[in-house]
Amino acid sequence: MERLRKIKNYFKWIKPGWRKEMRENYDRVLKEKMLNSLTNSDELLGEIQKASVDIGNDDVLKLGERLRKKLNRFQQDVELMAPIFEFEKLQKQSKIAEGPTKFDVTLESDTFKNLVGIDMLTLFEVDAMAEVLRETLLPKVEDGNAEDAKKALREIKSDMDDVVSLFKKRNDLLLGVTPADHIYQAIPGRWHGVYKNIEEILDEKLWQMRHREKDKVSEVRKAMEDEKAKKPRLFGKGDYYEKLGEEILKLKDMIKNETGGICLLADLYMKMRERRLDIEFNVNDVEKAVKKLDKSGMIADMHVLPSGLKLIEFVPVGMTEDSRTVLEIAANSNGYISLEDLMIKTQWDNERVMRALQTLEQEGVTRRDSSYAGGTAWYVPSLYKG
Repeated sequence: MERLRKIKNYFKWIKPGWRKEMRENYDRVLKEKMLNSLTNSDELLGEIQKASVDIGNDDVLKLGERLRKKLNRFQQDVELMAPIFEFEKLQKQSKIAEGPTKFDVTLESDTFKNLVGIDMLTLFEVDAMAEVLRETLLPKVEDGNAEDAKKALREIKSDMDDVVSLFKKRNDLLLGVTPADHIYQAIPGRWHGVYKNIEEILDEKLWQMRHREKDKVSEVRKAMEDEKAKKPRLFGKGDYYEKLGEEILKLKDMIKNETGGICLLADLYMKMRERRLDIEFNVNDVEKAVKKLDKSGMIADMHVLPSGLKLIEFVPVGMTEDSRTVLEIAANSNGYISLEDLMIKTQWDNERVMRALQTLEQEGVTRRDSSYAGGTAWYVPSLYKG
């Protein structure tokens, strides 16, 4: 019962209607929880090593030092862990062919269920290791019980080896190296009971999500039918792209507030996927709807940057050739640019660079970063990757 209660706590931050919340929070919360637990273990191992020195037990000291080094390496792995939803976003942005990528149905796929299962199992075992260090090993060392302490350290090291191996399988699964149906075989037998509990709770969460979203889709469809009866058509003869264009225009104010009114086509597609669960479309459909909006004057412009990225201006931004050049450089720098970098890359003088930046800043397209230590820097919200 205690184990089940602990596992349920891992899912507490996920509500029944969790699709959007998962995308925004899952990777961050998971990393925070793992690193907090590993930091606790590292501090406990420090106390154990100190206690070993105090009682003159070199064997326990050496075993503790080896375990601490392994734990520190694993902390680095967690820091660099491949985030599920950022990885999904990169997959979608780089996709050229029409239609959904394999991550379009991530939350319902066996791959996703196995990824969450591995993540929760890893977190459970990392927490369990910290508990053993605190409740069992530290008291043994402080009491001078060297043999029991060494035995406990070896068992913890074995668990740590299995955690590291399982975490590697997690990344292999995310990258498509390991098939989803092979994961169970990679889990040590002593952890099968925990993994089964995790699967049961996850299945329940997924069931809640599907039923909640099914009801939501029905409500949305009814609202669309009511709205269609009242609203004049945007493009004359009503068609699929008219409906899609209407939905895109509903994002106009939000995009204006967030980015000054510009948005990459790939990001608009992602926003639309999150907003409308009941409409079937791909990125090419969104582009066709945007072109109709552009042609009818409902948006300001859509143009292609030299890198091939398609940039949509929902409101007139007053772009000059210089400001477009700045955006192109920003697009190749994850949306973050410094005054010095721009001067080097454009070979312009300070005044010309500042004039282009100030034009974009006045329109809300770029924002100044006052915390940048290397001089003056700006970031472009619509291109910034963090």
